[in-house]
Amino acid sequence: MIPPKVDRTPKARRDLIEIAVALERNSRRASARFLDAADATFTRLARSPESGPVVEHDDPATEGLRYPLIHRFRNYVAFYRPIPGGI
Repeated sequence: MIPPKVDRTPKARRDLIEIAVALERNSRRASARFLDAADATFTRLARSPESGPVVEHDDPATEGLRYPLIHRFRNYVAFYRPIPGGI
């Protein structure tokens, strides 16, 4: 079975690092858990790319954009678009 595709933009990569660094100030363990939870969320979404709620906005730039929460980190949202074979 081919694993689902997860393409991260450079900005998404920077955002993940910034969040992990901020969390690490209080807890190295929380930072690692966040990165693991983000990866697990992305993999789950890539397997079911239509599962996140859709952004409803008049801006054409947001067309097809979805925004589920990062599992177990309810203050963080993953914005993504479905692509062939994943997200």
